[in-house]
Amino acid sequence: MAAETKVTANVGVPDATRADTASLTALERITLQMTAKLQLEDVLATITHGLVQEFHAAFARIWLLGPGDLCTACSMAAACANRARCLHLKASAGIYTNLNGAYRRVPLGVAQIGHIALGWEPTYTNDTLADDRLPDKPWLRANGLVSFAGYPLLFQEELLGVLALFSPRAMRQAEFDRLAVCAHQAAIAMHKFLRDVGRTFAGQTVHVVTEDTPPSLRALRWS
Repeated sequence: MAAETKVTANVGVPDATRADTASLTALERITLQMTAKLQLEDVLATITHGLVQEFHAAFARIWLLGPGDLCTACSMAAACANRARCLHLKASAGIYTNLNGAYRRVPLGVAQIGHIALGWEPTYTNDTLADDRLPDKPWLRANGLVSFAGYPLLFQEELLGVLALFSPRAMRQAEFDRLAVCAHQAAIAMHKFLRDVGRTFAGQTVHVVTEDTPPSLRALRWS
């Protein structure tokens, strides 16, 4: 992410006494906004913008599982074990809005985003500089990124993608928990759109994997 263009965003810290109410309001507001959208692109943009605004994040992103289509140009191709499927960056809000940077494609099992997708487990921390799961410490330090949260987007036993954000402040456990709820709500909204449009997005088929798929083969499973 260090090579991507950054834009200025307001990431002021909320009053601690209002954090619980603000987080609850965020979930309600984002959910309502999602249901009002008619295009999946708009749903994804609504989610990332909502997370940045309501949780005072530096930036938030969503990747969806799709075909391996840019392998020859992918900066992570050398670490990719299977090029049939990878994560496609589809929405980004906050200080990074470019969808065509180094993280536009992420192989499953590569970088923290890929590990979240492959393991189906969330990751969060309030000490990015000390957390070995997050490399590029100079970039983290230069951007003042204190916390990270990433969640697999799961609907029942299907993996749709990954939602992640960085924040310039330490987040409370209650906020991480509410972000997990938001990821669940987002997965439900995405599944509805994918179902309604025959699992296509931006001209490409969106593939999912299930819990029955072995970890080494999860990138091969068609929905």
